Amino acid sequence: MLICEKCRTLMQEGPCPRCGNSLRLKEAEKDDICVLTRQPRIRADLLEDLLKQETIPCVIRADQGLGVLADMPGQTYRIEIRFSDYERAMEVLGEV
Repeated sequence: MLICEKCRTLMQEGPCPRCGNSLRLKEAEKDDICVLTRQPRIRADLLEDLLKQETIPCVIRADQGLGVLADMPGQTYRIEIRFSDYERAMEVLGEV
């Protein structure tokens, strides 16, 4: 699996579906931080709790944009995890 070093999105092949980058793609390694999903704040908080219950470390970060400053409705948040936890985290998401 490839990871975009610019936005941390995972993909099977380039260019990056999120930012269009094709120059900063590399094979994902176990310690790489990647984006598991992007969700509204309430759902991101719920998923964070579920991942932590499964002992999968994660961080929630606001996506860039004006909403970051004001936590505006419609603002999305990305849940970031280590690539080594990706498959287990996807299983947790599949159960929701």
